[in-house]
Amino acid sequence: MPPIEIIPSGISGFSVGSLSSVFFYLVMTLIIFGAIGGAIIFVFMQSRYKYKIIVYRKVGSNITRVGRYRAREIKTSLAGDSIWLIRGVKKYLPPPQIQMGKNEFWYFIREDGEWINFSLEDINDAQKKAGAYFVDTDMRMARITTERHLRNVFKKETFWNKYGSMIMNIIFLLIVTICLIVLFTRLSDLTDSINNLARSEREWIVELSGSYEYKDLVPTEDKPSQIGLIPV
Repeated sequence: MPPIEIIPSGISGFSVGSLSSVFFYLVMTLIIFGAIGGAIIFVFMQSRYKYKIIVYRKVGSNITRVGRYRAREIKTSLAGDSIWLIRGVKKYLPPPQIQMGKNEFWYFIREDGEWINFSLEDINDAQKKAGAYFVDTDMRMARITTERHLRNVFKKETFWNKYGSMIMNIIFLLIVTICLIVLFTRLSDLTDSINNLARSEREWIVELSGSYEYKDLVPTEDKPSQIGLIPV
């Protein structure tokens, strides 16, 4: 009786390793496409909610920034009417009129919860209305005295700050001068050694010329030197 094949022969090469590889590539493909899709959605939402809303309110006795949101414009009619939707708080506001920066608008939350579009107050006008003097002679003199005191204490020049560069230049010039003196001294000794060598060679040639064997090898005015290569 022939054996019964439990696994068909067509898929006999299929193993657990190949199954894990297929699962790995499937997961990686989903991750890559998910990342690309998320980036596209993020860019789209950023371009759609392009307006920045900065929200302030009074906390205690100080005006504090309490939120930073994004908003988009929604058309409500064909005549150009629109409202703004604030993302994050899901609040609808009329289009603001006071702009504080590129696509940036500031709001202040009143005690009754109403959002008011505002701008910074002109400090010069406010102080003029309050009768404040911009130039105070006593304060100016005190500021000058304080500045001089700080300069004398913290910016006082030390000996090295004042004369350090000059001392370093002098030391550099001394080192260069010493090196040049040593170099010229060695050159003078080398010149003397070369002169002595030439003098010794000349004396040796003179002594050699007294010998009968080398008498013809010594060059004279009438006979040039015969020392050298002889042509073949």
